[in-house]
Amino acid sequence: MTKARDLSDLGGGVTQADLPAEGVNESKLQVSNAPVNGYTLTAQSGNTGGLTWAEAASGHWTNLAEVTLGVAQVSAIDITLPTGYDQLKLEIVFPRPIGTTGKDVEMQILNSSDSAQSFSYYTTHLKSDQNTYDSDADRFATDLVLSGTYGANSGDRLHYSFVFNDTDSTTIETKYLAQGYYYRNDVTQAVNSLSGATQYGSTAASSKLRFKLGGSTTFNTGTGLYYRLYGHTYS
Repeated sequence: MTKARDLSDLGGGVTQADLPAEGVNESKLQVSNAPVNGYTLTAQSGNTGGLTWAEAASGHWTNLAEVTLGVAQVSAIDITLPTGYDQLKLEIVFPRPIGTTGKDVEMQILNSSDSAQSFSYYTTHLKSDQNTYDSDADRFATDLVLSGTYGANSGDRLHYSFVFNDTDSTTIETKYLAQGYYYRNDVTQAVNSLSGATQYGSTAASSKLRFKLGGSTTFNTGTGLYYRLYGHTYS
């Protein structure tokens, strides 16, 4: 049986040389609470021993959903927005419209009753084959135009990257910034799009995104079509 060493001859002081290897463990630190895997040791002067195990701040993007599109023809793509995140990021590659007529892609941001909210928005399309640009703006819109017409050719593609802020707040307006890219194979034209919006009027929590095409056309099926949703937290 190992006997505890009498340290009275050390005058109350213990040097590093007096400690054996692995001689200090969690119980010897007099931490105020029990350890939890993944937690970090923090200074808490008001607690017993002045040390407390606490959950580490994350401050990173968490992959919340990764969905492959193109399983069936759909009239709209709905994405539910989770709560508890200060920011949400969405990466999406859209299917083509059905048929040989180009359509634009529009977005609605819905509340918990599936009612589209009003936004002040602006979208600018910068084309690769000319020095001019197209823009869409409507101060009181519920249908936010993201692209010009695309999809008349099988090689057409539309990509978009969004960052949303304050989607689950009822006191701060939902807002977003986004950058898109689409390619129109029928005219060999690449188009970069910039879009942004802020909620207008009464503030409500944003519960769902709905992407649809101008008119009543449905999205076509295909391969390589997906969306990824990420959430960001500071603590």
